[in-house]
Amino acid sequence: MDNWDRLLEKYFEGQTNLEEEERLKVYINGSEVSENHKPYRMLFGDHDWNSLPKMDADPFSKIDFNSGVKRFKIRQWTAIAATMLLLVLAAVFTTQQDHSAQEFDMAVYEPQSEEEAYEQTLMALEMLSKKLNNSTSSLEKGIHGLKQASEIINQNN
Repeated sequence: MDNWDRLLEKYFEGQTNLEEEERLKVYINGSEVSENHKPYRMLFGDHDWNSLPKMDADPFSKIDFNSGVKRFKIRQWTAIAATMLLLVLAAVFTTQQDHSAQEFDMAVYEPQSEEEAYEQTLMALEMLSKKLNNSTSSLEKGIHGLKQASEIINQNN
């Protein structure tokens, strides 16, 4: 391995200084370059760095960092309003449940015989089965709606 191969190896390892890199550039772009080093000409080719667009002194000067403030405040107030709505609905639902529980009189529904108790039990189990099936399908619809909303939110972010 000659001196140029060692210098190229040092260059690819990031161990060269500016003088060594300049020597490599002159050698590779020169007329006395060996055939196995010619593929590196694109790497060490002269680039017209002056043709590139100039950067401003402050690259962040054109960024408006306050543009997201209004959106954040709207989201914050929307979340607070949704929470308050849920609390109000929960309060209304629980007060309605308490009134219906007070009006329920078990003595009216007391079975007179074992056969009547058996029939009422079957009816209650059938009603419970229907309610569970309905709630399961409603729950699946709700979960599907939540997934769609989550996908929309993730697409917007």
